Amino acid sequence: MKYFSLSHRQVKNGLVSVITDGNTAAVVEVNCETDFVTRGTDFRNLVERITRSALLASKEYAATSSASGERFVVKSKPFDSLKSASGDTSLKEALTSVIGKLGENITVSKVQLIVADPGVALFGYAHPREGTSHVDMGKFVSVVGLRRLCADSFPIEKLGEQICQHVVGMRSETLGPPIVEVEGSNKVERLDGGSSEKVEDSEADE
Repeated sequence: MKYFSLSHRQVKNGLVSVITDGNTAAVVEVNCETDFVTRGTDFRNLVERITRSALLASKEYAATSSASGERFVVKSKPFDSLKSASGDTSLKEALTSVIGKLGENITVSKVQLIVADPGVALFGYAHPREGTSHVDMGKFVSVVGLRRLCADSFPIEKLGEQICQHVVGMRSETLGPPIVEVEGSNKVERLDGGSSEKVEDSEADE
């Protein structure tokens, strides 16, 4: 089959997708050989289908598990064990069909299920913002969870999206008091008393 004859080719391009619904979310990474394929409808529809199926799995996990008592759980799930949300053909069959049609090796390298407390709303963002009408896709994605303390408090929908944008744009690692660099030290200190190692940028990071 053509699927197997292409499996040795390197996949250096692709898209990362994100979808959220209430306190559940899913992040999927699908890789291919060329950037040209990522701009096509067939590839993006495949990514959408896998992502929507991952969100279904996230909802099932939230319904059948107490999430180990943790407030925010990120769980990796093998692609082969993911059930199709549409229920017609399997995801593996859909992947094989798109590979045969496009003539490129395509792999699903990451499927992550995200579950938060029932009182937490999850928001996602992809950059550059591409994808379909149902699923955001891009080269980078972020997921943020916000809890509304009372029903008439500040609307958090726009705030959630804005924080997600800042996470992607500024390579944010934590939320909290501003970080203060300690002169002559390789550590940085937070105003709340915590500290962490300072990471120096280098040309290798570019």
